Amino acid sequence: MKKLFLSLALGISLVPAIVFADGKTDFTANCASCHGGDARTNAKRAIMLKIEPNKLYLQASKMNKAEMIAITKAGKDKMPAFENRLSEDQIKGIVDYIKGLSKK
Repeated sequence: MKKLFLSLALGISLVPAIVFADGKTDFTANCASCHGGDARTNAKRAIMLKIEPNKLYLQASKMNKAEMIAITKAGKDKMPAFENRLSEDQIKGIVDYIKGLSKK
């Protein structure tokens, strides 16, 4: 019984880490080419897109989670929409990953 309880407790405690890891993987695959690997910015991409590099600096974003999810889904300015490419859970995972980076 103790082994079962310990296994369940350990499994439950790992769930946030797994979600966070998926957010990082999805961010790297879908967002990092423009926003940089650490969500600080990709200056070369900003110059290529002819936009202010700070627009790509997600760690400095003052948007709340709901705003970031909405923009990721629908797109904005030169950012494409991802609602047909990523699931709701993937988008939330990406936003959680970005929000986690800004707290470091």
